[in-house]
Amino acid sequence: MSYRISSVSSLTGIKTSTLRAWERRYGVTQPQRTEGGYRLYSEKDVARLVRIKHLLEKGFKVSEAAELVRKDIPELEAQGESDADLREVREPLLEALLQMDRAEAMRQAAGLATVPVSRQVEGIFLPIMREVGNLWECGEATICEEHFVSNFVRERLGEMLGGLKAGAKDSPDALLAGPPGERHELGLLGIAACLGERAWHVTYLGPDVPVDSLAALVRERPPTLLCTSMVRPNGEMDWRRFVSELGAISRSGPPVLIGGAAAEQQSELIAEHENLFRAASFSEALPLIERLEKAAA
Repeated sequence: MSYRISSVSSLTGIKTSTLRAWERRYGVTQPQRTEGGYRLYSEKDVARLVRIKHLLEKGFKVSEAAELVRKDIPELEAQGESDADLREVREPLLEALLQMDRAEAMRQAAGLATVPVSRQVEGIFLPIMREVGNLWECGEATICEEHFVSNFVRERLGEMLGGLKAGAKDSPDALLAGPPGERHELGLLGIAACLGERAWHVTYLGPDVPVDSLAALVRERPPTLLCTSMVRPNGEMDWRRFVSELGAISRSGPPVLIGGAAAEQQSELIAEHENLFRAASFSEALPLIERLEKAAA
């Protein structure tokens, strides 16, 4: 039996705009099309959407729920914990960091040894940085505390990346570089660690890389994927020029994955280029990453 999108919305309680967004971003459903272009969902599509809604109610992020459903993994077998579980780990670590208690922070971080790298990045360390940034903006954390936390997180992410085994000879490879003048690198370093966990070959250049040098390296040694992170607010850099330069690199080179707060602000500009992809998190980028992995296999 087939269902129109309005019927699926009524059956699942999920808005039609959300259904279309999940299809586009996560590939959780692949509805057929009528001659008139209307979506037709199968019973399996509806079941998948119901399961995603159930996982969201249990505390999973939509990107996490989508991955479990795409791979047909029972939630009891899923690696890692839900956001609610990770919050219980994250809060005492953040408290120790804000007190600049390195010994206690190290003790808390040591308890994460069994948590997958991607879950540590997305569920622990990057959320800690966002929260500290908010506290600093509100005047509830000092610049010294923010720097202490940033350096601690940078150390942990670097250790995670350095501790991963190199991929096989035929594994896909990723090149990661921050925009010129950009000093924020923790999001980019987090993605590097997540890709390394998936056995990619990772070449991490860090922040503040001139575009002409980056373009020359891509021509000389084309990677499977180029990653960057746009963080600074709109007024601090000519993002239109930078995105256009990335578009030029991607037209004859690899796809480019772009993260960071400024990337979200420039989503329409990024969408003008066919081979540029914006993702707010590693989980959101997984459909692209998995497609590249299949192509490289």
